[in-house]
This record gives sequence, structure tokens and C-alpha cells, in this order.
Amino acid sequence: MLYVDLNTRTLFIDVGLRTRLSEYSGGLLQEEKLQQITLEANASLQERMKRLLQNLQEKEIDPIGFGARQIGKNGLNEEEWYQLYKKLAVDVRVSTHIVESGVSQ
Repeated sequence: MLYVDLNTRTLFIDVGLRTRLSEYSGGLLQEEKLQQITLEANASLQERMKRLLQNLQEKEIDPIGFGARQIGKNGLNEEEWYQLYKKLAVDVRVSTHIVESGVSQ
């Protein structure tokens, strides 16, 4: 999900990720460990995505096409979008769901 809040000047991005864990070398994979892996993956992905987006903002480029979704919405034109885009705070939230865990070594 993508949402731009013009009042708070924030770009909100919610990412849902379904994945599988194919290898794990820490012994028996208990539910508690699986939850820890999920939380760490969420935090890592959120931080990396946020840094990537901030880098794109600094360069004033929008290869993901956020502007294409926002131009015309709320009366924004392309120039107004790019002026806003480079100043937006970025709030990324990732929700990872491990649907399968495979081989344990």
C-alpha cells in the first residue's frame, strides 16, 4: 500500500512479504526463533528500503513511480509533486510472513 499524507508530508509504504526459509543452521527451528527471524527481517528491510527511498529523493528521481500515482490527485501537477517529493518524510513498514521453513542443518 502507498499513501501520501499531504498534511504531515509523509510517504507511507506498507509492504507485505510472503517468503520461505530454505536453510537454517541454528539447530531445531522453534516458533520463537522463527518469530525472531521475522522481526529482524522486517527491521532490516524497513531500514534498507527507507535509505533507498531517501537516496532517490535526494537525487530527485522517482523510478518507482510514486508521482505517477499522485499527479492529478489532490490537485498536484508534476512540478508540485517533485517539490513535495524531495521533502517528504518516509515511513516504511514491512510485514514478513514465513510460509515455509525447510532444511535444518
